Amino acid sequence: KYTHSAPMLWRIEAMDDTVTLRNGQALKPCMRLRGEAMLNLYTDAVHGFTDVPLISQEWYSKDQGLVKFERTEKVPKGFLTGGKLSAERID
Repeated sequence: KYTHSAPMLWRIEAMDDTVTLRNGQALKPCMRLRGEAMLNLYTDAVHGFTDVPLISQEWYSKDQGLVKFERTEKVPKGFLTGGKLSAERID
């Protein structure tokens, strides 16, 4: 019944970035992409509808493809909680 559309604008931020995975492995060169979108959500009775920024970053290794992903949703304090989601390649 309720849907939201949040078109994300992507840009290449770096072509020779180094990304270090949790296991300590450093991968270079990596392409780093950043995506930004705004999602209009009803956050609470005080703030009403608020534009919530969605920020995604992705790192791609030439030989391995997508190796790391991060997504941040910055929701104002109140009824909803924002947060950060991350995933990365593991051996």
